[in-house]
Amino acid sequence: MAKKADENLLRMLEEAMLGEKMSTRCYEIVINAADIEEDKALLAGLRRDEKKHQLIFADIYEETSGQSAAVGPASVSLPKQYHNMLKTVICDELDAIVFYERLSPLLSCKLHQEVLLGIINEEKDHARVLAALYKRGE
Repeated sequence: MAKKADENLLRMLEEAMLGEKMSTRCYEIVINAADIEEDKALLAGLRRDEKKHQLIFADIYEETSGQSAAVGPASVSLPKQYHNMLKTVICDELDAIVFYERLSPLLSCKLHQEVLLGIINEEKDHARVLAALYKRGE
């Protein structure tokens, strides 16, 4: 039974790494679509966080499995209009929060759980920032 749980944990960690890689790519696209320099700077900060999250998940994966994680290519598709891009990325952030909340109880290491809680809080902050940008554009 523990082996099945470990396999599920590793699969979810792989999914988390891929999701963060995809988020990083999305932010690159959204940054390029933004017209306001202040927005670009805010979005670049969110992109840095996503890259950091991917590295954290890779570390947790390695500590859990004893192996390096290999994440495949991340292809993303976003709407063409900036305002709609923001809406999509907000939804992605909210989906990540739900996913990470499901992941947390599978982590047996309390430190990993605390680190994941930090990531969840950052994702919530991302959603708030994005919602403010979205609302401003209405």
